[in-house]
Amino acid sequence: MPKLIRWLGVVLGVLAGLLLASTGALYALTEARLNRLYTIRPEPLVIPAQVDLTRRDWPYTLVAFCKDCHGPDLAGQVLEDDLLMGTFASSNLTAGAGGIGGVYTDQDWIRALRHGVRPTGKPLVGMPSNIFNRLSDNDLAILITLVRAQPAVDHVVPATRLGPLVRLMLVTGSIGPDALSAEVIDHDAQRPDAPPPGVTVEYGRYMGVVCATCHGADMSGGPDAGEGMNLTPGGTTKDWTEGEFVQTLRTGIAPDGRTLDPEQMPWNDIQNLSDEQLRAIWLYLRSLPAVQTEHR
Repeated sequence: MPKLIRWLGVVLGVLAGLLLASTGALYALTEARLNRLYTIRPEPLVIPAQVDLTRRDWPYTLVAFCKDCHGPDLAGQVLEDDLLMGTFASSNLTAGAGGIGGVYTDQDWIRALRHGVRPTGKPLVGMPSNIFNRLSDNDLAILITLVRAQPAVDHVVPATRLGPLVRLMLVTGSIGPDALSAEVIDHDAQRPDAPPPGVTVEYGRYMGVVCATCHGADMSGGPDAGEGMNLTPGGTTKDWTEGEFVQTLRTGIAPDGRTLDPEQMPWNDIQNLSDEQLRAIWLYLRSLPAVQTEHR
């Protein structure tokens, strides 16, 4: 029995050592990525001092997507606080105490939104800049002005801290590209011009890129909360008409009578798009390859 106990002690000691070593390696690998420095050249983007705050159509609707993570007043919020996942908190974007609105320069905003990079040069965590970097200069400038125009709110949010599970997901690649979007962005690529407004697939594709934050790059969504429904011709909307699509985004009620949760699907902001803009998005969605999924 004493010999067996000694052997068990050796095995447990080896396992503990391996666990400690793997944990250390995991931490080192992820810290190297979190502390990588990106050099982003200044961009000659002119940010207007003010815009028409009464407008709600594209690109003014874009600020609604910021509120999904940063809260209805853009003052930031804790999105996750768990021992394994860590602490994820969105920044206070306003000029109030604890906010970045009063200290960010034009180039700081551009780096954050278009490149996923902090003023320090380190990557932002959980910022879907891989989506926002596809905006034209004009639309990005309007979005920055709209965010800056929000009332100042005093709110200090805790720092984001990655837990062991998220670090493991980073190393194994089992987490979305917006976890560290700076890694997947071509920082030297030329930014696109917005196509001419109209009921076209091209204009719908340009506006619909923001939908990819929840519905995925192929618009097929996912089964988990927050991943969105399958919007391809093989998914939830496969039997919808254009009129039903527009009506759903106007009222928040799907053709089958289901009510869309505005916390998950911000139809109450999207409803302010014009009929032509919604029809363009519909044309784009119908042009996509049909993806067959079990989830709706």
